[in-house]
Amino acid sequence: MDSIASKLERQDRRRSRDLPTLSVLVGDLDLARKIWHSRGESLEWQPDEEPDLARAWLTRLLLSDVFEHWLSRQGALAELEPFEALTRLRSKGAPELEIFLPACPAFAIGLAPSDLSRLAAASRSPEETPDLVKGFSDEVVQALIGLPKQHELPSVSLDLGGLDPADWEPPLAKLSTLLGHSPQIPAAVMCSEEALDQWLAGSSGRLQAMIREGRIDFGRAPEIVSPGPGRGLVEALTRERQVLEAYDQAASDWRALESAAAGEGDLEAKEADSKARSAAEAFLFALLEAMPETRGLFELNGRIPLPGTPRVREIDLLSRPTKLAIEVDGYFHFQDAEAYRRDRRKDLALQRGGYLVLRFLAEDVVVRLETLLATIREALPARQRDVSRVH
Repeated sequence: MDSIASKLERQDRRRSRDLPTLSVLVGDLDLARKIWHSRGESLEWQPDEEPDLARAWLTRLLLSDVFEHWLSRQGALAELEPFEALTRLRSKGAPELEIFLPACPAFAIGLAPSDLSRLAAASRSPEETPDLVKGFSDEVVQALIGLPKQHELPSVSLDLGGLDPADWEPPLAKLSTLLGHSPQIPAAVMCSEEALDQWLAGSSGRLQAMIREGRIDFGRAPEIVSPGPGRGLVEALTRERQVLEAYDQAASDWRALESAAAGEGDLEAKEADSKARSAAEAFLFALLEAMPETRGLFELNGRIPLPGTPRVREIDLLSRPTKLAIEVDGYFHFQDAEAYRRDRRKDLALQRGGYLVLRFLAEDVVVRLETLLATIREALPARQRDVSRVH
């Protein structure tokens, strides 16, 4: 029997082939939201507050990193290395952007250079973005939605739990229209089994076929026992466990992490059964091992000799093939000035050895997980290119 993870992956493959696909998560609504939102940035669409789905999603797109990264690969910026292009884009004002972006395909849809430069600056003035989108014509909105492709686009989700099945048709039709125009957008609806069966019994046609095809049943959320007060990381791990168990991850990994995290108030865990120095460190390593693009690239607490240092250095998460070093800093790292200085000396030694160093806060490993994983995904291709040039 297919797992929830494999079904979602199959639906993602359909989207990558420009096939409009709607994920229909049927079961406990709280667990459905956690499953979907663990996958990345998402617009939780509420039709009563934002009746125009296309403009609501475009606003979310412009406020994400995706559109800015896409713009940095257009026009004269495409001739630069990605990091340099993004830096140039962020440092330039509207008049300069009109020079750098004349070859952007957005001009073919009727945008003036000044409009595009305002879009580029949207992430720097997020409060202006909704009004900016409202000022575009319907044709420009539809064209902008379809521009960035082959990117991790923000998803859209619709919780049908508070709606009578008799009122589902209009919002579902808007979702179908959005996907018909831009099928690469990840989209999902959440509902109970009883309500869905009721709606299916009274509807027919293409929309019903899309709902039936995207249906994924996963039952009810498992009951979670509270790990006790004063354990912020443990509580976060418990919430995330619901998601990973739904993705068929091993529960034994979580039991080891919880027992480790419960031992120290400063989030630094005992070594437990693994080499990890903290639960956050072990959690991140487990996730990197679970993702196909990073599986096998990292080792936990890898040790390497570095030039200019008298001893071997231990790295929280070390990728020798890409020369990428990830350090997970707990609360204690910032309580001692000498510890802070020691970390900076370690960073310098790694840089001299040709390593790129990424440092993350232990608390962010869970609460800002998607941003953290996106940073690692963005760094890896550049590291792989740099290492291949050396060899």
